[in-house]
Amino acid sequence: MVPGIVLDNRYRLEEMLGRGATAEVYRGLDELLGRQVAVKVFHRGLSDPTTVARQRTEMQVLAKLQHPNLVTVYDAKLGVEPPPGATDTHPDADLTYLVMELVQGGTLANRITPTGMAPSDVARIGAAVAGALAAVHAHGLVHRDVKPANILMSTAGDVKLSDFGIARELAAERLTAAVDVIGTAAYLSPEQARGAEVGPPTDVYALGLVLLEALTGRREFPGQAVESAVARLLRDPVVPDTLPGSWPALLRSMTSTDPVRRPSAAQVEATLTGRGQLPAAASPTATLPQPVAPPPPPPTKSNAGRTFAITLLILAIAALAVIGVVALIQRNSQTDTPTVPSTTPTSATSTPPSQVTVTTTATTAPTTPTTTTPTTPTTTSTSTTPTTPTTPTTPPTTPTTPPTTPTTPTTPTTPTTAAEQTTAAPGSGAP
Repeated sequence: MVPGIVLDNRYRLEEMLGRGATAEVYRGLDELLGRQVAVKVFHRGLSDPTTVARQRTEMQVLAKLQHPNLVTVYDAKLGVEPPPGATDTHPDADLTYLVMELVQGGTLANRITPTGMAPSDVARIGAAVAGALAAVHAHGLVHRDVKPANILMSTAGDVKLSDFGIARELAAERLTAAVDVIGTAAYLSPEQARGAEVGPPTDVYALGLVLLEALTGRREFPGQAVESAVARLLRDPVVPDTLPGSWPALLRSMTSTDPVRRPSAAQVEATLTGRGQLPAAASPTATLPQPVAPPPPPPTKSNAGRTFAITLLILAIAALAVIGVVALIQRNSQTDTPTVPSTTPTSATSTPPSQVTVTTTATTAPTTPTTTTPTTPTTTSTSTTPTTPTTPTTPPTTPTTPPTTPTTPTTPTTPTTAAEQTTAAPGSGAP
C-alpha cells in the first residue's frame, strides 16, 4: 500500500507503523469522525479459506471483547475478489482491513533493556496483560501469540494486548492440522511445540516467558525457530533466585511444563496486584506423584550374569590345566636329559681327558696295543690301534703319538680325580 490513499472514501493511510507476515499496520485518519486510528491492512492474494477464516476471527474477537487492556476495534472489512472480466469494480474492493484504536508509544519489545526493567514496572505490565487474557479466556478464546511485540505501550503508560490474528475459540474447529505449530517460536508453550491441544494455560506460559525476559533483559529460548521450539521440551526456563519478592515462585509456576500446574490468568493478575496469592496447587512440589517402587529386573539379565560367571570359571580351569600340562612336560624333559656331559669321540692323535688313571705294561716282544677311549652312559667310541706293546687301562693323559716300543715299564702317577675307564686286554707277553 502507498501512504496517502483513502480506503472506502473514509480511512486515509498516513505512516506505516509495522509490517508482519500477513499484514501491514498504518497510522490513519478517520476522515468521517476526524480521529486518529490504526489500520491493519492484510496482504492481497491471501484469499485461501484458512487465511480468510483467521481474518474474520480476529475481527469478531476484538468486536466482542471489551476490556481496558485490549485494543478496541472500530471498523472492519472483508475483501471480495472481483469476478473475472469485471472492469467497473472499486480498486480497493479486494482489500481486507481492520480499523482499531491507535496506541502511540511503541511496544514492550522497545522498552526491554539488556539489564531488564524495574520489577515494579514489570508487575504493572504483567497485571494488565494477565487481566486482558482473563477476559479473553472467559469468552472461550485463546490468544496463542503473547509476546513483547504484541503488547502495546502508550505514552501515557497504558498497556494494550493486540494482534488476535491467530486467536482461536476453544470450541471451534481447528483451522490447521494437529501437527502444525502456531505462534512465535521464542514464546511457544511446550504443548504448542509438540503440536498438541492448546488452552488458556498456553497464554499463561507465554506471559511467564515475557515477564522473565522483561526482568532479566534476556530471552530465555533464543535461536532459530526449530532450535528455540525444541529447547523448552528439553528443559524448564531458568528463573534466577535473586529476583525480588515472590517473582521466582510466580514465574516457575507460570512456566511449569505441566499445563495443569500453571495458575490461571486471573490468579496471576491478583498476585501481581497484591490482591491474592498463588494457590498451593500451583506449587512445583504440590502435585508431585508418589514414588513408585521400580519393577524387578528381567530374569534374562540374571541368567546372562550367571552364564558369564560360568564361562569365566571354565576359562580359568582350562588355563590351569594348560599350565599343569606344560609343567609336567618340562619335568619329564629334565628327567630324560643325561646328568654327565657328552664328549666328542677323539682319534689316537687327539688329547683324551686329563682326569684318568693310566697303567702301562711293557713286554719284550712288540705287540699291537689296543686303545679304548672313555665311554659315556650313552656313547662308546674306539680308535684305531698303533703297533705298540703298551696296554693302557685308559687312554694316556696327553699322548700326541702312540708309543712304539717302550723299553721299560712306566707307571704314571694317578691324578687327584680319576675317571672310570675300561681296560683293554694285552695282545701277548707276561704281566
